Amino acid sequence: MLARAITYKDQPAQVLAVRDIRERKQAEAEVHALNATLEQRVAQRTEELRAIMQAMSDGLVVVNRAQRVRYANPVAERLLGTTPVLGEELGWQRVRLPDGRDTGARTVRPLWPRNLHGRLRPAAGAHACRQ
Repeated sequence: MLARAITYKDQPAQVLAVRDIRERKQAEAEVHALNATLEQRVAQRTEELRAIMQAMSDGLVVVNRAQRVRYANPVAERLLGTTPVLGEELGWQRVRLPDGRDTGARTVRPLWPRNLHGRLRPAAGAHACRQ
């Protein structure tokens, strides 16, 4: 409701404007309910996808466009010998043979922590590509 004081025929008066907003309020309630349903469905689908990725027999590391780790399944952690840090940048490196020759292929750089001398410290049983 909008009210405004005026003078009408030399007498004080008020102009009132009233607008029916029931339809707008109903539409807002429907949008709110749809958003709640959508959020619930997204959460359910995300959980289903996470369960599938957890159960995979292959290693999986999910990165965003900036090459930052978003998810790694247990097989990837076992193969890498460590748990990739969420948000850490996942760089790429050339794959080299043990004698140092470049294969022309690319792989994810090792994610293992480095020791004091800058050498990689892979977990027991894990294998690293030579840099």
